[in-house]
Amino acid sequence: VLRAVGSCGAALEFASEALRADREVVLTAVRQDGWALEHASASLRSDREVVMAAVQQEGWVLELAVEELRADRDLVLAAIKGTWKALQFAAPELQAERNVVLEALQQDFEALRYAAPELRTDPELISDAMARNVEVLKFAPEAMKADRQLMLRAVQKDHTALRFAPAALLADREIILAAVQQDGSDLELAA
Repeated sequence: VLRAVGSCGAALEFASEALRADREVVLTAVRQDGWALEHASASLRSDREVVMAAVQQEGWVLELAVEELRADRDLVLAAIKGTWKALQFAAPELQAERNVVLEALQQDFEALRYAAPELRTDPELISDAMARNVEVLKFAPEAMKADRQLMLRAVQKDHTALRFAPAALLADREIILAAVQQDGSDLELAA
């Protein structure tokens, strides 16, 4: 049985209830295929070591973890290392933790959609994320997009940020010049 789940973790689905409750069998299965956690006994789906092994293999598996483990910072960070989308399954208090959200944002700006509302409007976090990818402005509140200094930094980093600027900033000479220096066609967007 160990050999079978060691080469195909999904085979746990066809194991007896006793084997699905066997810690060694389940650990072997989830180390090969994190999704094997779905077929583990309820008690093993609550076992931190088993869930950690599963999320290290496949971050999405955080979705199957019990609530208590979704609040485990180390476990959530391990899942996020596998996929930034694991942030959506993290406990609300971790979705509100700046360092956890930044870890997800390092992979993809869209992780901001799973951050707590107070972080989605945090200028410092948006600015940090924007340093990696100006597309994060897609999720920024309008008031933040209207911040001249923030928009100037964004456009200086990547001229495509200009498309997120409100009309009032499209008449700002310095912002338009920063964009046009990278791509002359941005002049079309100027007010």
